[in-house]
Amino acid sequence: MLFVECVLEITSAMGGYMKRFFSILPLLLLSFFIFWGCSVNVALNPPSPSIAYSNKLQASILLYIEPDAYRHTENIRALGDQCSMVKYEIELGKSIDNVVLDALRTVFSDVSIVSSPPTAYDLADFDGLVRVSLDRADIDIELRELVLGMSARATCQLSLRLDFIGNEMTTIYVYSAQGTGIESDDVMSCSAAADVIGGAVDKAFGQISTDIAQSFYSSRQVSDYIQSLR
Repeated sequence: MLFVECVLEITSAMGGYMKRFFSILPLLLLSFFIFWGCSVNVALNPPSPSIAYSNKLQASILLYIEPDAYRHTENIRALGDQCSMVKYEIELGKSIDNVVLDALRTVFSDVSIVSSPPTAYDLADFDGLVRVSLDRADIDIELRELVLGMSARATCQLSLRLDFIGNEMTTIYVYSAQGTGIESDDVMSCSAAADVIGGAVDKAFGQISTDIAQSFYSSRQVSDYIQSLR
């Protein structure tokens, strides 16, 4: 089904040239598919932290996601012979900001995200800054042929580094948040395997979100610093 979709898209894009190159079109399409394959976008929907705190730390915090993390996209192919020419695109960066923002809003009374690195002048009206970078992103999908369809098993390991910086640009706390997700299911097509990948990534992000909230809320360095501002 995915191959047919790819062929139809390529054929449509060629438009009027189809008639002119009709005799060699099948070979062109086959060559294109062999060398480039097709791309499937993996939809992500990370959960919020599994914990909540009634007494949040009373602080106004800025959140900055490093460009390498915010723009990060993983492109993977399935292990084994099944769907090996299909590329799965996973836009991790678009979820990182939401995951960290939700986690920090569980801890602090006020959190605002910014798109450029804050300076000391920018921090003058805030209590601190959390800077986020992506340390690790390992994602795999294994597909095995069944009598009907395929069995799919996806694994995801993610690691984010968070630097909590005071309003005088001094580092207060550094934490590495880890998350591992595993998802498996039987699927009928290569494109359906994207849902299995998404499930594994969402589980990893869910662990990271809760991990961040717990670590920052229980950190003595963070709480002592917030108290020192009062």
